[in-house]
Amino acid sequence: MTRTVLPVRTSPKAPIVLQRPKTGLARPVFTTLPVLVAQCEPVVVQIGEDPLYERYPMRNFPSDLTVKAATGPVLAALETALDERRPDVGSRRALLSKRSADLRARWQGEIDAAGRKDTITLPWLNHCLRAVLEPNAIVVNEYSFRQEWCPLEEPGSLFSVASAGGLGWGFPAALGASLAVRDRMVIAFLGDGAYMLANPTACHWMAEEQKLPVLTIVYNNALYNAVRLATLDMYPASVAAGEDGRRLAELSHGPAFEQVVSAHGGHGERVERPADLPAVLQRAAAAVRAGRQALVNAICTL
Repeated sequence: MTRTVLPVRTSPKAPIVLQRPKTGLARPVFTTLPVLVAQCEPVVVQIGEDPLYERYPMRNFPSDLTVKAATGPVLAALETALDERRPDVGSRRALLSKRSADLRARWQGEIDAAGRKDTITLPWLNHCLRAVLEPNAIVVNEYSFRQEWCPLEEPGSLFSVASAGGLGWGFPAALGASLAVRDRMVIAFLGDGAYMLANPTACHWMAEEQKLPVLTIVYNNALYNAVRLATLDMYPASVAAGEDGRRLAELSHGPAFEQVVSAHGGHGERVERPADLPAVLQRAAAAVRAGRQALVNAICTL
């Protein structure tokens, strides 16, 4: 809420953890997320069509005020009501504007550093993707699509796997999105493990059969990194940790993904150098705009 400078969070990926504000002043936080309160006294307002998750057997996240309604209309009405009180938000706006500028400068620095590396990394892949996205594009994320490096402006433009989902969800979900909204570019942003467990032969066949021009981007680090990180987290002093958690997580001899899509009439390319990535993505996006599915097999590092 820009005029009143109040925080609003709607991302479904993780709970919010609130720390004690330096000013000691309680401020309302409006959210559709679970909230974990740590040493502070905010006023937590949860808004949603089912904010209490009534079908869940147990849910104990704090909420001072729970509003059962669509979030958008409630926030619009609240902002109008707050305008009538004319709150003085100048100092808070200045503080948050500086914080925002510092964050954006840091993110741009990460992009610049990634562009100078010898291998493709997430900041560079996200940044280069931004240049080919249409304004109303839909991104289905099953790896590390990050809006710091590739911001999306339109509501309903980013979908990520929910806790009820599992590895391999992303590619079929992208096909469903393309089938439902045929006039919008759809991107499946996947890791190599997520791509393989999506049954890519069946997915590419369906894309060809139904004429679904999905752009699939595979962040190929030859690794089940989620498995590796879970191993290191759970067993930090184990034999597996001594191998950097890579036992049973290595995917170093995977297939040529770009040839899988080519076998189904699509456009496929493999790219290893950061300098080559923008042109590869442009060609893939051009194929999608021409009605063909496309895949970019981006050979990356952690």
